[in-house]
Amino acid sequence: EAIQHEILSHKLDLKDFAVLYRTNAQSRSLEDALRRSSIPYTIVGGIRFYERKEIKDVLAYLRVVVNPKDGESLSRIINYPPRGIGDASLERVQAFAASQGLGLYDALGSLDKISDLPERSRKALKQFVEFIQKHVTLRGQMSLSEFVRTMVDELGILTMFKDERTADSMNRWENVQELL
Repeated sequence: EAIQHEILSHKLDLKDFAVLYRTNAQSRSLEDALRRSSIPYTIVGGIRFYERKEIKDVLAYLRVVVNPKDGESLSRIINYPPRGIGDASLERVQAFAASQGLGLYDALGSLDKISDLPERSRKALKQFVEFIQKHVTLRGQMSLSEFVRTMVDELGILTMFKDERTADSMNRWENVQELL
């Protein structure tokens, strides 16, 4: 607020200012501060923190744990990280859900009724549902910070990013660490 007052009192224009930062993961705290102060901003040469794939994926897991019937978030994470659920298998589950008038999550509870689903996919989908159910239960048993760290650790995405050993994967690792 002090900065905003200073800018307004000297009749300066926000477009005359830039904030430089060294690593992409730093953008979260800057973006949050600008948002809290209602200061419009544009990211140049990058993507807004909360629009990055790895951040959207972790947030989608959190949304599904809070509301398993969130079909959009569920579709986003059902095979992330990769767990052997192909597009064809997912389409079979979605077709079954539509034919029964069910949401995707409810259809996952009836996998045994889907006859043309490969056993590998069926097993992976059951493990996914167990993962979500486990974390629905854990959600109320620990602090949010501890809960998210536990879930991310169990997903193995930080290990996956580290094992890739690319500049991009390390940026993704830093971004998830910053979110945590």
